[in-house]
Amino acid sequence: MKKISIIGNVTKDAEVRAFEGGRSVINFDVAVNERFKDRNGQKQERTSYIRCAMWREVTTIAQYITKGTKLYVEGSLLIQKHTLKLFKVGCLKERKMTKYC
Repeated sequence: MKKISIIGNVTKDAEVRAFEGGRSVINFDVAVNERFKDRNGQKQERTSYIRCAMWREVTTIAQYITKGTKLYVEGSLLIQKHTLKLFKVGCLKERKMTKYC
């Protein structure tokens, strides 16, 4: 099992999509800042943007996933290959979240 935990800030309000059969999904992005020292000992900061999806209890929690909110989520990692323009192959990393706070 590929389990991950993420703490970061929501970059924009969550998007809720409904499907036939009553299933819904929330999609949102989380910005995670990483601080480190480079080879020269200089402090650096790097921000990663992580796409998240939640499939359960979406109607009850979507209202709390708003831009700027600090969020802890955990779940599994899903990596899908896709084709970019100019026929280059890349990866889409999406996290399927199962917990939040």
